[in-house]
Amino acid sequence: MNTHIKLIQLICIVSLCSSCSKESTSKDDCYLKAFEDFKVKKVSVKIEAYKLNGETVYFMDDAAYTYDGYSYFINKSCDTVCVRGGLKPAEPCLSTVVFEELVWEK
Repeated sequence: MNTHIKLIQLICIVSLCSSCSKESTSKDDCYLKAFEDFKVKKVSVKIEAYKLNGETVYFMDDAAYTYDGYSYFINKSCDTVCVRGGLKPAEPCLSTVVFEELVWEK
């Protein structure tokens, strides 16, 4: 009986650990899901890759869908790392992003 309890505990620990690693992997690939969601939007124009502080970041361009709207640079974990647009002064990060490549265009 004691062996069965230990076996059940081991299975629980293994399943918890495997689900943790899946979450971190999906977080690292978050940008791929964001790309797919963005591509089907009517206002989507293109996705571009840039370098910002040594990291590849992505700009999903909706051609300023609203005149005072914002467009975002995201990293592979979908964290917003820079913002462009709106009715505010340009963010300092905009002067340091360097274009790398066109990833997708409608």
